[in-house]
Amino acid sequence: MTLLYQSLLAYQKRKLPPELRDWIETIVLGFATIDDRNIETDGVKLDTIEGGSAGDQTGAEIVALLEALVGAAQFSHDKLSDVSTDDHHAADHSVVSHNDTTGTGAELNTLTDNSMADSLHRHSELSASDGTPDAVVRVDSNGSISLGIDGGEDVIYLSRYSDSFNYVELQVGTNDEGKGVGLQISYRSATGASRPGVYLSDTGVFSVGGSIVVDEATTDYVTLTDNSMADALHRHSELVASDGSPDPALSVDADGQVDIGNKLNVADVIEADTTVDDGTNVAAIRISEGDNQATGRNSLEFYNKNHDYIKARLWTQVGSTYLSPVFGIDVADASSYTDKDVFTRLVIDKDGNVGVATTSPSQPLSVKEKFCISAIGGQCIKLTNKTGANSIAGAVVTTSIGTDDAVMSAVNDELEPIGIFLESGVVDGSEAWVVVGGIADVAMENNTAATRGNWVRTSITEGPYADATNAAAPGHGIGNADIHFHEIGHCIETVTAGGEGTHILARCVLHFN
Repeated sequence: MTLLYQSLLAYQKRKLPPELRDWIETIVLGFATIDDRNIETDGVKLDTIEGGSAGDQTGAEIVALLEALVGAAQFSHDKLSDVSTDDHHAADHSVVSHNDTTGTGAELNTLTDNSMADSLHRHSELSASDGTPDAVVRVDSNGSISLGIDGGEDVIYLSRYSDSFNYVELQVGTNDEGKGVGLQISYRSATGASRPGVYLSDTGVFSVGGSIVVDEATTDYVTLTDNSMADALHRHSELVASDGSPDPALSVDADGQVDIGNKLNVADVIEADTTVDDGTNVAAIRISEGDNQATGRNSLEFYNKNHDYIKARLWTQVGSTYLSPVFGIDVADASSYTDKDVFTRLVIDKDGNVGVATTSPSQPLSVKEKFCISAIGGQCIKLTNKTGANSIAGAVVTTSIGTDDAVMSAVNDELEPIGIFLESGVVDGSEAWVVVGGIADVAMENNTAATRGNWVRTSITEGPYADATNAAAPGHGIGNADIHFHEIGHCIETVTAGGEGTHILARCVLHFN
């Protein structure tokens, strides 16, 4: 083995794979000596390494000379006989050394280690994890994104059940009603039919369930926000207080009734051909009950805001039995702005009795329960019964001589009758209605009749009753003057006698002298 070959070997060993390099070393360096010289210890300079006069080159110097060669003079795989470039490719090499790729090992790792590969390659489609459907997500050449599997439609399936068509879809395009291109959320049934849901088109049409809710062509959006009237755009059935409570402060129910703060309920106008419970056709403002208590009232008040007092009030009350409604009018005692008391001045009860300055009228028209008009037109005053017994309806009375504001029974042939008891049963010492004018039912003396047109006087034989058997009044003149003081009035109806022990009532126009 010459030093030149050893140098060549040393040069090529750096470019050979380790396995080939080790094999050559085994073959070449397996010889311990050359020319009786130990290669490892005496091979610094070997004889006959050069053909020239000088033979003093070391192996390192020869390697340096070889490395300095350029161009075609260099040693290469092509200069080795029976050895290809693949046989002597370096063991330590990069991916770049291959002529079929420009990718680096790091880049190849990025493609397979679940890291981000955005800078290496791109996709325009995504497929399902099992490969079907393919593709589910697509990006076209215009950059539009389509999501869906329904024949390539631009659909996002928000939910889906089993393999049927029951799902909700978000679709971009023309909706099923053809109301322009837009965004539609719809439901597709088990048969595959699309049922319109919510749709917003490019022309400003907003529809729900196929019905247009807002159409930009006919809707003035500015009107919704510029404090102008928006009646033609939308409607409300409730209004809320400015601070949010009460909510609602005003509401309209399905029957058109308006409720204001649970205190005022206004009914809609009843049509002319509509009949209410009382058989009349009416238009009404209805104020409903504020509560279900017998003493609860609902009211309509007239209020003076400047001086903070109620001027008047209209009110209703159902009464203690819930069957005795009363309507009242209250009026303030406005002697001064500081006197804010309100008093009931007039009531009407369920029987139609009107009370002025009283809340419990006992007659059709009662003023403070001291004066009234009776049901048949009598003018009545309330006086204390001092007859010594219960009152008798139709009995004749005269003024009491022992008690103020009181009456006592008329005696036989009474000269000073002043009135007729209106009712029976008022106990002695209690106030009773006494008819002093107008019309009264007068009790006649025992078992006598009354004849229409007869003159009526006090009974000569039976006080406190009357006598209606006189066809004519007494004549004029001084002799008949005292008889006129017995006069009660004139009979206006005919009533037959009732038999012994009875005192019929006959209607008379009163006229006391």
